[in-house]
Amino acid sequence: MNHFPKAFEQYQEKVDTSNIKNFQQLLYSFKEWAGNKYKDTPKQRTALAKEGAKKLRISAVVKQSITIKGKQRTVYRDVKTGRFTKKEQYVE
Repeated sequence: MNHFPKAFEQYQEKVDTSNIKNFQQLLYSFKEWAGNKYKDTPKQRTALAKEGAKKLRISAVVKQSITIKGKQRTVYRDVKTGRFTKKEQYVE
């Protein structure tokens, strides 16, 4: 069961998100609000990017591992459009 959308709704109720313009600001703000419950794992980062793109209309890039012709590759995908992007747009 996925609890992240509910947590994001609680975050939006407590924090003013109108000034958040990009994913990096969202990430720092959400880390501050969640405290030690946010572990910055790839799954949590992807869920935060998806919720931010859906509810706040911000663009976010997530890191994914895919297999092409039997080889593992790391790619970066824009959550909002679903297109592959360059690594420079990824927020560490």
